[in-house]
Amino acid sequence: MGIKTNPEVPYSDFHWERGNKRPGTGVEKGTMNSSTTFSLRAALVGNALFSFLSGFPLLAFPNLVAGWLGVPANVVFTVIGLGLIVFSGELVYQATRPRMAAWRALVASAADALWVLGTLVVLLAFPNLFSDQGRVLLSAVAVVVAV
Repeated sequence: MGIKTNPEVPYSDFHWERGNKRPGTGVEKGTMNSSTTFSLRAALVGNALFSFLSGFPLLAFPNLVAGWLGVPANVVFTVIGLGLIVFSGELVYQATRPRMAAWRALVASAADALWVLGTLVVLLAFPNLFSDQGRVLLSAVAVVVAV
């Protein structure tokens, strides 16, 4: 019972047998506080801004975006645009909480990875679906998301 200690990994979740708080800190397991998460918060806000700026044109101007990509406009643009705007709201919500849930930041990272992977699959599986400009645009967005 009690706290197991390992000097190589201090205060890791593996060392708590009971309780929900990190010993001596009052910090709950699986959360991060604002004093130690500035970089993550900044990344989440940047991701939210880019997601919103990508989603708004898809939602508001699907015909314009379709022209850029070289494909006919359809409801997929609206769905993706709405999804990106909701995603950006979740990112802002997460970034502005006093205590961040680590799993939510991981879900956001996984969503970004899936976006990049999905873009790669679409571009490789359907190389002639998009115009040259469309392929460059989609690739550029994927690179920004990957970074």
